[in-house]
Amino acid sequence: MRNLKIRSLCALLILAVGTAGCDEFNNLTDINENPNSPTSLGPEFLLPSLIRGLANEIVGESNIDLPSASLFVQHAARIQYAGADRYDLGTDYGSGYWGSFWSLSGDPPNGNLVLAQHMLTGAIAAGNANETAVAMILKAYAAHNLTDMYGDVPYFQAIKGGESAPVIRPVYDSQSSIYDDLFVQLTAATGMINVGASINGDLAFGGDMDSWRRFGNSLRLRLAMRLSEVNAGKAATEAAAAVTAGVMEDHSHTAALFYSAAQPDHNPMWQGFVERPGDYRPGKFFIDEMLARVDPRVRFHGDLAVDGGVHRGMPNGINDDRGFDANGERDFDYVSQVGAWHLRRDAPAFFMEYAEVLLLQAEAADRGWISGSAKTFYEAGINASFDVYQDGCAASCGAFVTPAVAAITQAERDAYLAHALVAWDGGAEANRSLIYRAYWFQLWDQGLEAILKNRRTNIPHLIPGQDAFNALVPVRWPYPRSEQTFNETNVLAAIAANGGDDSWDGRVWWDVSDQDSGPSN
Repeated sequence: MRNLKIRSLCALLILAVGTAGCDEFNNLTDINENPNSPTSLGPEFLLPSLIRGLANEIVGESNIDLPSASLFVQHAARIQYAGADRYDLGTDYGSGYWGSFWSLSGDPPNGNLVLAQHMLTGAIAAGNANETAVAMILKAYAAHNLTDMYGDVPYFQAIKGGESAPVIRPVYDSQSSIYDDLFVQLTAATGMINVGASINGDLAFGGDMDSWRRFGNSLRLRLAMRLSEVNAGKAATEAAAAVTAGVMEDHSHTAALFYSAAQPDHNPMWQGFVERPGDYRPGKFFIDEMLARVDPRVRFHGDLAVDGGVHRGMPNGINDDRGFDANGERDFDYVSQVGAWHLRRDAPAFFMEYAEVLLLQAEAADRGWISGSAKTFYEAGINASFDVYQDGCAASCGAFVTPAVAAITQAERDAYLAHALVAWDGGAEANRSLIYRAYWFQLWDQGLEAILKNRRTNIPHLIPGQDAFNALVPVRWPYPRSEQTFNETNVLAAIAANGGDDSWDGRVWWDVSDQDSGPSN
């Protein structure tokens, strides 16, 4: 249409001036292009949006973490409008989560898997190995979260990013085949990194490629341990290979987005905790378990309750009109608010912490899959988790709490590791169970990964609240109804492959733990 208008304009001008030719108007198509609005963006311009998008969607208040995952794993409780905390979940409750991976809206697209593939396609075209590797790692991070939430999902046909004509109705690939490919992609990505060069637009590591290499290998270790109960041989092989290739070795390797204190670049959790303080509180079971172990992290996760000046969590899964204080009344001052450390606009969003990597190595060593002392890794993982809060928040938390949160002392660390419920060998709990429970404590504010690990281990055994709509904690997100509308044949085949179960009680491939039984929590 634009060329037709230009030809018409040219004809009119010839009629008007008689002697003018149309050659000088041939470049009008170039004039119509806005040089300040490029039709494609280089990988360095897509990378900041991708990092921020993954952080906001996976730990953001409005998406996966607080509204569902942190409630399911009982890190947080919903103090009012508590339908999700009681598992009053419609079949389409999680449709927005699906869209956060697949959305084509925006320019560039704001679906994180789609955006990752766009970055990957551009990096390959530019011949930049480091940008290609980073795009592969972030694509793997997004894809593993997607498949771990839903099970079988579109993967091989779905994410083309301009490589070929799009497949409008892609098949759903088995989760096992997706995992096989994720291991291949992460191995290739970490192997192509040039640690002597840098990249632009890196909000996570500032262009440090050694940290990206270690993040990729650490992610490979995380995925290897997911397979512990369904394919121990592959899990052992991949875990050992990841550790040999080089995983995180200190806190500088932690993968995180450190937000700004300035709007609109603050941590989206701030909105959920500060602007809407009546919505979420620390969960009672979580706080009680920390108090039972004299865990110093409790003062970072919850403030002292107004009534009584002690730490008290909010019971999960109760009706909006049910009382919960000592008198059976509904008194918000009776329970703690979320701790001041997390109420900072510049609080970080963690993709993967050094502490988690140490605990993963503790489990791998305990299983005999890697060398080293499981006890040493376990205790180092706990100490690394303490390190995150080591400096307290005297300066940055002052606006929210008085007095400021005190740093964790060495005496507190020593006492915690010696506690009968925490101590390795001879304590009240089997060693591997100690590791599993340590995951649960360490992954506060990372609700999705926390519930994924809990689904594999069933430790701690989570019991729904007294007003819950379901006898089991949700273990899988159902497919959105939009998929059954636009891709019916393939989504129905995926549901059939999962035994016909597309409910919140369905299981993904690697989840074979007995959620129906276990010790009381």
